[in-house]
Amino acid sequence: EINKIKKSGANCVVVWLTPQDTARFMQTLKSTGVKLTVLGNDEINADPTFSSLAKSAGNGAIGAELTTQLHPTAALLSFQKRYKAQFHIDATPFAVANYDAIMMLGQVIKKAGSTDPNKLKDGLNSVRNFHGLQGTVSFSPQNHATITEKQLTLVKYNAAKNAWLPLQ
Repeated sequence: EINKIKKSGANCVVVWLTPQDTARFMQTLKSTGVKLTVLGNDEINADPTFSSLAKSAGNGAIGAELTTQLHPTAALLSFQKRYKAQFHIDATPFAVANYDAIMMLGQVIKKAGSTDPNKLKDGLNSVRNFHGLQGTVSFSPQNHATITEKQLTLVKYNAAKNAWLPLQ
């Protein structure tokens, strides 16, 4: 596949694989001398799996990170601390998203006074300015996006610092 990408003349590739497979892809790029900018999926930087496996070969990989992870609120820091204490692992963005989803659903159920599917659908479609750990969310019958472009920051893996740093 890497040879096909190289032959195409591409200089960038979106790699929609597990963090483990993305790390192997980056290692193969490095060992074959192929230079490509790699854009990872939503898991590439969700936890240290990619960086711990790719090591220096992962340098320069690009992903997206919730801006709240880069600039956490007191509420997010508190959640992360409680999560670590209870589960003995760091909270991933997926844990944060699920927490927000459950809290929002609880709010909708309370307001609707019911768990009737139609009332829940209407209630979720009318959520406005829900302040979660990921940021503020609003829904409508046409918009069900929980994460918007404004809530994301592109980050690049810096192997020397073993850190995902915001793109400048």
